[in-house]
Amino acid sequence: MQSFGLFLNITTVNRTEIEKRISFLENMENLGHVEVWLEHGDWTDDDSRWLKKKLAGFKILVHAPFISFSFVATHREINEASLVALKRACEHAEMLGSKVMTLHVGRKPLYLLDEEARKIAISHLTSLVEYVDGKFDLAIENLPASSGTSLRYPVTLREVECIIQEVPHLKATVDVGHCIQNEDSYEWFFEKYATRISDIHVHNAIKKSKAHFGFGTPGDLDLQKFILFLNRISYGKYFTFEILGDKDIRESWDKLQAIIKE
Repeated sequence: MQSFGLFLNITTVNRTEIEKRISFLENMENLGHVEVWLEHGDWTDDDSRWLKKKLAGFKILVHAPFISFSFVATHREINEASLVALKRACEHAEMLGSKVMTLHVGRKPLYLLDEEARKIAISHLTSLVEYVDGKFDLAIENLPASSGTSLRYPVTLREVECIIQEVPHLKATVDVGHCIQNEDSYEWFFEKYATRISDIHVHNAIKKSKAHFGFGTPGDLDLQKFILFLNRISYGKYFTFEILGDKDIRESWDKLQAIIKE
């Protein structure tokens, strides 16, 4: 395993608040990387330069902003505006020295078939991959199923597969917790696309129910079994806990360290 890490959620530009979160992360034993979720729209170049200095001891990954963005809207203006904003996120990722930037493809209208959504998304994803030009891995994430007039896309790893097959330099971030929620098997994807997986998001989850909680609470993801699976296939990229709540994060991190040391 190359690196174990945790999320740093940038939903504020208040540096004092961000420094508190960094201090919490710095107390984690053997923390190899930090995945920075750059959601706040007022984030500046100066903020990125400051954050890079604050995280100088760690490798950095970036999770692109996704709230309100989509590459699968039927309104061309929404897709194009999302591309502009995500290109800006790529610029921040480069300034931060990011190794990977994970992004959500977005929400599609209920009436839009997956094949139609994929066709719309691929042109924008291709543009973004070309914009990054190999400076870091650009990876799309599988998402939890949803209901309503708009649906998250892609949900299953089969849908992820269909996209990355058509965009050769695009990678995948496999969210194993979302796989559990969706009752979507993931082993085959790791075995078939080992070289296309740049990051894993890991959190406990319950089938057809909640997720993003820690491993001190009963759930349907067996952390030890999952680590053994990754070791068996010689996974060598990034493993990132995406867990909410400091208590859950700390308990889960301690459990992870104990498993690694066995």
